[in-house]
Amino acid sequence: MGAMEVTRERLRRALGAAYDAPVAGLDKADIERGRALFATHCAACHGVGGKGDGPASSSLVPPPANFTDRFHARFYSDAARVEIIREGSPGTAMAPFKAVLPPQGVLDVYAYVRTLRGD
Repeated sequence: MGAMEVTRERLRRALGAAYDAPVAGLDKADIERGRALFATHCAACHGVGGKGDGPASSSLVPPPANFTDRFHARFYSDAARVEIIREGSPGTAMAPFKAVLPPQGVLDVYAYVRTLRGD
């Protein structure tokens, strides 16, 4: 199983039924506030446009997620993406942001990331 599949299965086990459930508060998240938080906390790795091409990306293995890639953007559920932002992703450079961003900030960042999907 590839790393993404392993991560998805780990998240499915951790979140249980919440994995596929709507994320409480996501519908009220502030995309513009999320954009500013993303620029401050995420763009160095994920790039300004979320393509995984930030200035720090060239040294990261595995490379940062490309949120504009349709397959990657839809691979995890919304709850799983929020959990990754909150708790980080073992085996990658994705650090946990639960001590950096308040719960609403995590939702705001993810709301912005969802706009990068290119649907």
